[in-house]
Amino acid sequence: MKVMDYYEIMADKKLIGGLFFSTANQDHYFIERIFISPSFHRRGIATIAMELAFDRHPGAKFWTLGTPNWNLRTQNFYEKLGFLQVGWEEAEDPEWRGVWYQKTLKAYSLPKIKDLEEGKEPITIEGTISVVSSPRKRTEVNEARPIPIAEAILEDDTGEINIVINGFQIPYMIPGSKVRVEYALVESQSGKLRLDWKYGKIINLIDN
Repeated sequence: MKVMDYYEIMADKKLIGGLFFSTANQDHYFIERIFISPSFHRRGIATIAMELAFDRHPGAKFWTLGTPNWNLRTQNFYEKLGFLQVGWEEAEDPEWRGVWYQKTLKAYSLPKIKDLEEGKEPITIEGTISVVSSPRKRTEVNEARPIPIAEAILEDDTGEINIVINGFQIPYMIPGSKVRVEYALVESQSGKLRLDWKYGKIINLIDN
């Protein structure tokens, strides 16, 4: 609640659930989670809450969200709301591999690599992994032990940019695979631009 936007879901002046969301930029919103008290399930409340969220943010061109591969109930719920699967979000535990959905409300275009600049708002960008280095170990702040990382190059038809791949995702970053990086920041290191997605997502697109 301290780092995301949220709506309380009320019934008869009682708190019965919530909807948490965040924004990558003015075009792109994430649904982080939605929950309803079990005693209020199957009344269409979650559907109404989601539709109200869309209505209250008319500037959003598209919304994305993830749900576990095993949870067929939530997948059915999101698909009825008009979300379409665009890819997969890998997880350290394979059982929690995420089905990644998008609901498009207005026409939009993602930025191209040639147009990226350091220090702008978070972006969503798509491209193809062209090179992945051999993994090495790096110790992160607040990490109990070193984690493997690899350097990769993301390219599109306008250029290329470096990106760091962490831990369990390394095996899924195969040269030639198409990915989407959501909530990425563009930073400069040694005079070269790279994508920092520490607080974002890397989605393996399903049209690989």
